[in-house]
Amino acid sequence: MRELLVFVIGMIFLFSVSILSAEAKILTYYPTDDTFVVADEPDKNFDGNGLELSDSYPNRPRFKRIYLKFDLSDLSGMTITSATLYLYLNKFYSHYDEDYVNLHRVTEHDWNEETLTWNNQPDDNLVYITTTKVYLYTWGGGEWKTWSGLESLVQGWVDGDYPNYGIMLECDSDNVYNEIAYFTFKDNESGINRPYLKIEAVPLPSTLFLFGSGLIGLAVIRQKKFKKI
Repeated sequence: MRELLVFVIGMIFLFSVSILSAEAKILTYYPTDDTFVVADEPDKNFDGNGLELSDSYPNRPRFKRIYLKFDLSDLSGMTITSATLYLYLNKFYSHYDEDYVNLHRVTEHDWNEETLTWNNQPDDNLVYITTTKVYLYTWGGGEWKTWSGLESLVQGWVDGDYPNYGIMLECDSDNVYNEIAYFTFKDNESGINRPYLKIEAVPLPSTLFLFGSGLIGLAVIRQKKFKKI
């Protein structure tokens, strides 16, 4: 009996160490779909033309939104400890010192970059997630912009709490006319400086617990059989 107790305690110790020492994986995901839609060209698809945002243009209701989607199916059974979206800013002109770009979770239905337009975009019941500040006063760009703190969003996709229909980016709607006139990012088809989602993930503790419990249970059964012999 004493030998069995020592063995079980040893297994629990090794199991605990395995949980504490589980290494986080840092993974990079590129979009499976990415495009933008334009209000005053409601039936036109802009796939392969970069990614653009704007509140409006002078005398034109040229509002633009960006849509991105990522395949995260290989993260099943993982705990998300960090998640950040990266987009490479090409050009930005604003009449103001700064503006915010909001990130939303798409909830309505799935979409495809080759067919998405302003008129068929899934923009109902969007869930606000976070925002990031973009600031420049003249023509410029050539830098990465990030949206961090996406752990809960990604974990919900991974756990199946809601379907992964991707995200939508739009300028902050604060009723300031012509706040952003021109705002472009690299898209996935660019080949360089593509949008990406950087995720840090570790094995789910419950998965390790079940695995360790199974090993301990197997050891107990084998010990009992050994005593009978």
